[in-house]
Amino acid sequence: MKYVIRFLLAFVLLGAFSTSFAEDGREVEKAVRDLRNLGMEEILETRKTDPVLAQTQWNAKVKIIESSWNLIEADPERGIAEVEKELTRLEESKETDHFFKLNVTNLLWKMKGMAKADIIGKTWESTSLEVQSNYVFFPAFEAARTQSPQALPMLLPILGERGVGVVITRHAMPVYYPLTLEFIWGSYGTQGLAPALEVLKNSPNVDKKIDAMLILSRAHYLEALPVIRGYASNSDLQLKSQAIRSLGIYAHPDDQEIIIKELKNTDQEMIKVSCLWALGEGEFKTATLEVIPFLSDSSEQVRIEARTCLTLFSTQESIEALVVHGKTTTFPKDKEKMEVWIKNLEDRGLAGEKYEKLSPEKKQEKFAKLVSSYPKPMERSKFIELIEAATKERRLPKEWNTFLIISSATPEDLPILVDLRASIYHRLSDEALKEANILNYVINRVGRKEYRR
Repeated sequence: MKYVIRFLLAFVLLGAFSTSFAEDGREVEKAVRDLRNLGMEEILETRKTDPVLAQTQWNAKVKIIESSWNLIEADPERGIAEVEKELTRLEESKETDHFFKLNVTNLLWKMKGMAKADIIGKTWESTSLEVQSNYVFFPAFEAARTQSPQALPMLLPILGERGVGVVITRHAMPVYYPLTLEFIWGSYGTQGLAPALEVLKNSPNVDKKIDAMLILSRAHYLEALPVIRGYASNSDLQLKSQAIRSLGIYAHPDDQEIIIKELKNTDQEMIKVSCLWALGEGEFKTATLEVIPFLSDSSEQVRIEARTCLTLFSTQESIEALVVHGKTTTFPKDKEKMEVWIKNLEDRGLAGEKYEKLSPEKKQEKFAKLVSSYPKPMERSKFIELIEAATKERRLPKEWNTFLIISSATPEDLPILVDLRASIYHRLSDEALKEANILNYVINRVGRKEYRR
């Protein structure tokens, strides 16, 4: 009997100890400590040489993570306090347990969402985000979809980030830079334009400036244009290159000379390519004579971009220059490609013997037919109704007509077009990307109406 009593007494004492252990927070504290220094990066390295061992190690660590998360979630007030205390300690000690920081910020997002956006964003700023991309991309994307100002701390660390990448398994779609930027900041819509401009003006980080430029130029945000012009002559080649390309997207008439000047005064292939891309994208058709010499550049990439640029111009002068180049070039690969291209022109009556026999007036008539004309604008109320319905449905409707939309929209409509594009990004699919690209084209053309007719 006494043994039974001793057993029962031990059982009661053990229960009391366990309760005390949980109640004073030591169990939660241990759960947070267990998430420290898991060595997940080392396991990923092991996977390259011994995938079977790596998977076994990974599964064991996942069990630790699941157990710790369950304990923290079961006592949320203490759990969150312990997590935040450990993050503060890491920050102060400058320790670099990147996986832990991403793991627990993901948990904070799961538990409290936007209420913890500040500490999540602050933690990400000092963390290598590519260590576990899923812990970054999906919370940041979800935050961006809210289009709340509170989401901004979680979005700013994405700027300049090149290593984050995920696979959207439902669509078998890999999403790496710059698609990560496009989906996250694109989903944020007009809410992100003013903050991106601040980054462009004030960030010391070149990659962040470049990403800010991408966001602002794709939204045709005119307030950014003077700043971008300033970077077009910057000594940093990456920054300068993106600034020049952004000028091509805006396509302001004042910038043609800036681009041509940079094109003529550089021996850097990257800058030549960017300048030619910008002239073509901006349809600066009066720059034909300045582009022609680059058809014979020593760099194949420069020659390709020059051909593309003149093709985009699609003027009589640019097409005839390409025909001459195709017949006289000494670069074998170029000649082979141009022969096919010229044959296509001949089939359309824009090159060859028959074309050469035409009078100057008849030649002009043929090229005049290549110029697109926009349809008559739709009624304003119907235009607004269509955009609002598409934004609500997060997709372009079957009756969508790109050229009719361009004809009907004004530069004042850019915000609703940018937010329509944002709603489409919310679908996170390859189909959404195609529709977003259509909106990119619309936004460019509508934005240019401000200074080009």
